[in-house]
Amino acid sequence: MKNKVFFSLLIALTMVFLLGCAKTVTLQLDGGSSTSVDWLHIYDEFQKRTYLTTKAMNIQKIMLFYDYNCKFQVGHTDNSDVIDAFFFLIYSGPDWHFYERLTFLIDGETFVVDSSQNDRKVIRANKVVENVYFKIDSDILEKLSKASTIKVRASSSKFNADLELVSKHKIALKQLYKLSSSKEAFQQMVSKFWN
Repeated sequence: MKNKVFFSLLIALTMVFLLGCAKTVTLQLDGGSSTSVDWLHIYDEFQKRTYLTTKAMNIQKIMLFYDYNCKFQVGHTDNSDVIDAFFFLIYSGPDWHFYERLTFLIDGETFVVDSSQNDRKVIRANKVVENVYFKIDSDILEKLSKASTIKVRASSSKFNADLELVSKHKIALKQLYKLSSSKEAFQQMVSKFWN
């Protein structure tokens, strides 16, 4: 239990260190619907990049000695018109898995995405961490935002980790898609953190 608490704290501190200072704001979805979503705003001054993610998108799965933490996020670089969407996988366990591919099963239709960035570390003799980013194109993100059922498989040459998104994830994906498809919507969301 102590190791799990220590590792969870280590992941949280690593995320803050890597992504900069974070603030949270709660917003109502689409015209005041009754479902609210907590959004996290992170600005990386080194990359001049703003990230938005939602706490509702955190997906965690623990299997034996393996721990999977996942989330979707959108990012925008200063002076750019492009808003990128990412699926971020943090795997920890005693063995290297070398995750390189995501397969989305969206309402029975399959979409495959290869990793766009990896960061792998040894924490101690029997604990490794893999941080893997998958860039999600707008067509897949749109399908995710409209889907009834969503399953995700992270794959390596030897291992698979399967996750299923539930209603809170689907609600957040609708808003995430809206933010990724409009620079104005993204900037309006960011401005709410400063009011």
